[in-house]
Amino acid sequence: MVGLLAFYFLIWCVCAIMYRYKRVFSIGTKAITTYNPNTHEVTNQWCYNEFVGIAPSPKASNEFIITMKKGRKTQQMTFSTEFRPEVLTRTLMFSPLFCEQPRNETDKRFDAAKFHWDEAKVKVLLVVRRYCVSQVDITGHTLTDYKYKDIEYMAKVADHPGAFVVAAGGFGRLRVGGVGLVVSSILDFFTFAVCPPYSETTEAEKFDMVLELISGLGRTVFKLFQHPSLAIVKAAGLIMKAIIEEGTPEMAKKMQDLALAEGALPRHLHTSLFTASSDNRLLTHR
Repeated sequence: MVGLLAFYFLIWCVCAIMYRYKRVFSIGTKAITTYNPNTHEVTNQWCYNEFVGIAPSPKASNEFIITMKKGRKTQQMTFSTEFRPEVLTRTLMFSPLFCEQPRNETDKRFDAAKFHWDEAKVKVLLVVRRYCVSQVDITGHTLTDYKYKDIEYMAKVADHPGAFVVAAGGFGRLRVGGVGLVVSSILDFFTFAVCPPYSETTEAEKFDMVLELISGLGRTVFKLFQHPSLAIVKAAGLIMKAIIEEGTPEMAKKMQDLALAEGALPRHLHTSLFTASSDNRLLTHR
């Protein structure tokens, strides 16, 4: 009943008596399912035609509440996880299948135009959904989704009345801009500071300080591997190598834990096996 595609998250179920126990929270194409992580047995399952909704809990920043139909009444359960934004986003992707669709929460559509870097305008449709803003072309094809969890900020453009920019993707990338150059410049600084052979001229105290600063960025470092710029991906790999080889055991362990949490190996394996390009240099690096 889960469906062909499912997203799995390890969560805590929060009971009224403040007793907590672990569950695997599965978001499938047909139902929401919870499993016992030790026995893999199904503990609960709600088809979307009996699933009312999901919302963040006001009590804690890592908790969310799901609402289901139970006969003529509704029932709620509270869960907690460090991946709350991802769980909310993935679940709300299936919101058109939920049993109740509030009138004020249907998709809103707006005619718009996208500015390219050369200031050319392309007609698009912006669709405001419960989990993202979709950019759709005139044929109805979705060009991209700006998920709310990934949007850093939105701002007006002073010299274009009615225009605004969306910064999304974890790199301050403006759906207008060129900010990848700034990221590349910062990585160049880190590369010259901690990566051989340049690092041989870096003072030991400053070398350790920069390594600690980079490792403190946590998941942001791994997001660099998903950047469309090959130069940024390559620089991130060199810096990660330096952290593992030259950093403290604590730094290396932290990177290992983050690699597991981010699914780094499956992501890189998928990229290396399925990147389609006629550019042999790109394929070699991937």
